[in-house]
Amino acid sequence: MVSFYSFSRGRGWVAVALCVGIPLLGGCGDAASPTHHAMPQDISAGPVAAPVESMSEAEVLDLVREQPAPEGEGTVVQWLERQLASPTGQPLFPRWVAERRAANRFEVQFTYTWIEGSDRIESRGFAWQVDASLHTVEGPQAMKTDEPTRPASFSDQQHRRAQDPNYNLY
Repeated sequence: MVSFYSFSRGRGWVAVALCVGIPLLGGCGDAASPTHHAMPQDISAGPVAAPVESMSEAEVLDLVREQPAPEGEGTVVQWLERQLASPTGQPLFPRWVAERRAANRFEVQFTYTWIEGSDRIESRGFAWQVDASLHTVEGPQAMKTDEPTRPASFSDQQHRRAQDPNYNLY
């Protein structure tokens, strides 16, 4: 008979581990037979549709510029020329910008600086919402951009950092 002391020394534990482990390692079923629980493949779905190719910013800008004018006469570019032709002021620094808002959504902005005869200067512009996948354009919406704020001088920044240790920490 085996004493508890010799069983606990290691030989007995190895025998128990082998007796329990071999059936567990062997699995429960025959390895040669295929499993019957495999999910059937859905062949009826057909081929996967190709992803929609994204438009570049230049293509989006061209799409907006070639749209019919809101008044119905000509294109957006011709409409803008009529809007900016004024004897009381002059548009300067015209700029077209397309910014991606989502995977296929863009916002196109036309901004310019307006100078009136009385030396009043303001920033103005128009914005269009574009869905590149559907090739649709919504707008224009008149926008008045804010004047850029004066950047803080170096001494202002140092004074602010002395008062607030978290200033300019990102």
